This record gives sequence, C-alpha cells and structure tokens, in this order.
Amino acid sequence: MVIEDGLSAGEAPNSISIPSNNIPTKEPHHCKFDDCLNPKKGFGDFCRQHKAIGKIIAGKIAREKANSVDPSMLKYDEALRIQESASSSVFVEEMMKIILGVAVLFLFLYIFVVLPYRGFIDIIMGRA
Repeated sequence: MVIEDGLSAGEAPNSISIPSNNIPTKEPHHCKFDDCLNPKKGFGDFCRQHKAIGKIIAGKIAREKANSVDPSMLKYDEALRIQESASSSVFVEEMMKIILGVAVLFLFLYIFVVLPYRGFIDIIMGRA
C-alpha cells in the first residue's frame, strides 16, 4: 500500500521536521493583554492601563443591564420597599406596647405596694 508521499505503510521517514511558529512567549510578570509588555500591577493579570479599561467596560455593561430592566420588576421592588417600611413601623408599635406595659406594671406596684407600705410605716412610727 502506497501513501501519497510515496512511502509505504511499513517504512519510516528518515527525519521528521515540524515547522515551529516563532510565537514570542511573555514573561509571567507581563500584562496578559494581547501584545502589551507592561508589568502586571498587584496580584491581577493586567497592567494598570488595561485594568482601568476593563473596569470601564464592566461599568458600561452594568449600566446597560440596569437600563434594560423590565418596568414590571420595578413595581415589584417598590412593593417590597413599601412592605419593608410597614414592618419597621410594626416594630416601633410593638416596642411602644412593651414600654407602656412596663410603665403600667411599675405604676401598679407603686400604688398597691409602696404607698400602703409607707402608710403602714407612718402609722407605726406615729407620724400620722
């Protein structure tokens, strides 16, 4: 059986040469952006300039996402905000009930325990 190059299946070529693409490899401390040779900044993968460009692009994407929000979701968020504010007023009402209950308890103790006891002490001491 003959292959296109003229060698049979059992024969091996004398030498094999693979052309190498002379792609310059970057040093590990260089920016990973295409052909940038600036040093990396901090623990990131990019130099200061390309890091800033990335933040700008991320901000643009975030603004586009925010602008493309469905208006019906905004109504849902508004309903949640109103519901949260109502729950905070319920919390205040409950705290006022507790404070009022404690005040009534102290008033009850003063009227029915402290005042009669002081009156009893005054009678015994003869101050009446």
